Amino acid sequence: MSLLPHAILILGTTAFTGCDRVETTSSPQDRELIAIAEEQDVRLAIHADSLQAEAGEPIELVVTIEAPPRQRAELVLPNDNRLGEFDILRIEDALDEATGLNVAQRQRILVSTLASGEIELPSIEAHYGSDSVLRTEPTRFMIQSLIEGDFDPSSFADIRPAVDDSLDSEREDWVVAALVTGGITLLALVAIALTMAARRKIRPRIPHEWALGELQRIEAEGPPIEGATTERYQRIETVLRWYVAFQFDIDAPDRTSNELIQAALDHEDINDDAHLLLERIVRESDRAKFAGGSISISECSTALGTARMFVKQTMVTDKEESA
Repeated sequence: MSLLPHAILILGTTAFTGCDRVETTSSPQDRELIAIAEEQDVRLAIHADSLQAEAGEPIELVVTIEAPPRQRAELVLPNDNRLGEFDILRIEDALDEATGLNVAQRQRILVSTLASGEIELPSIEAHYGSDSVLRTEPTRFMIQSLIEGDFDPSSFADIRPAVDDSLDSEREDWVVAALVTGGITLLALVAIALTMAARRKIRPRIPHEWALGELQRIEAEGPPIEGATTERYQRIETVLRWYVAFQFDIDAPDRTSNELIQAALDHEDINDDAHLLLERIVRESDRAKFAGGSISISECSTALGTARMFVKQTMVTDKEESA
């Protein structure tokens, strides 16, 4: 998978959640029912944690088909790993010993999208009987992009996207004039416009400056409130994953933790000390996300320092400045 189309949406945002796709079982009991379709004795239901997410953040869907065995009901998903504007990151069986006998199939599906706004998850189908089809209604998710919502003009200097050579000279002249004559407000508007127009074509000109700026932005928010420490830690991990993607061309945001750690171990520009720093943050995030562990405020603060240390140990200034 090419990193370039996925990398740009990260410019100006730190709220993505790193995606890990470890094997697990999932139950819909504590999730919100977001879509349902029923016909005869077949029922197709989709549960999700929430109808809101941030751009690039994995969304876990639990899709359950209830039907008697004679119906031979099964879930049918697109072959191109796409559901409308959502990418399918992972599909795994979520049946366990506690699953009722009436459940024909239960799948845990991780999806994400780099689009923002009100994004439609299209119908999901189940086939049963000889040629019958059951479809859920489309569901709309609110996908937030911090580029669009919470852009901070004062930190624009921390994010330096490369100028897109495909832009015509008229736009280049306009941008130059705006930067020379405009104030902070106009500068912010230009930055947002350029980022939104070219985010599928560019990456930060200097990845380590981008990453350090994002970490500084997180730190400037102050200590996380009680109950938000895990989210804060995952935001730090996400910055690190995207920095690895930008700096080393490793598809870090879409790798499992084990895959990412192995890829970092194999990369010649990531030494053993840096590798241990990366692994420390990724494993601790896993513990919080999948093992029910808790993250303390001090651990969030330590993670910021660890992330900075990783970036500083792995930045390759001469390569970046010639990019």
